[in-house]
Amino acid sequence: MSTPVLNVLLLGAQGQLGRELADLLQTSAVQASLGQEGQEGQEGQEFKVTGWSRADFDFADLDQ
Repeated sequence: MSTPVLNVLLLGAQGQLGRELADLLQTSAVQASLGQEGQEGQEGQEFKVTGWSRADFDFADLDQ
């Protein structure tokens, strides 16, 4: 049985913290640590990261 993919919307993806977080979520070590460890046959959680920057969504411009 495969583990479902967890969709993550990352706001601020072009900033330093956003880039680092996106990279971390894609590493297998983080996926395994956040997964269902200890259960036989289970692998870590797989993430699909969608990153938005200020150009995609600006909280300061509510009319957008």
